[in-house]
Amino acid sequence: MPHLVTEAGKYLLVGAVGYVIDVAIFNAFILPPWMPEPFREPIMAKTISTILAIIFTYAINSRWTFRRRTGRKPGLVQFLLFAIVNVLGLLISVACLWLSHYVFGFTSALADNISANLFGVGLATIFRFFASRIFVFPSDKSHGADNIPADLV
Repeated sequence: MPHLVTEAGKYLLVGAVGYVIDVAIFNAFILPPWMPEPFREPIMAKTISTILAIIFTYAINSRWTFRRRTGRKPGLVQFLLFAIVNVLGLLISVACLWLSHYVFGFTSALADNISANLFGVGLATIFRFFASRIFVFPSDKSHGADNIPADLV
């Protein structure tokens, strides 16, 4: 259990930085009136901002958060699994934004931010953590990765 708490704490810290990157880029697209129209569309903006945040969070999570999990060596397969998990997370955030913006008619920048960056990212973060832990950075029990004391991580 202490190892899970340590991993979750690191994951949340990395996710917080990724969140800032995501929200900053999202707002850089939707707020300026001079931004070309395709990029000001909230679904396009959210997709681009999330992809850039995914690249950042993979780099840090693979080298820091889950570095003690030895079940899969870093590489293309691991990155592709991470990308799949995060695309599913992106779909969760975009679904929240889509519902709010297009179904319920809340079209302000504030409403878009609340639906995409509060509810959507919150739900997606929970999904991403557990899916990443299970599928992307699995533990190799034979190497005792889950038995490393938290103070050594």
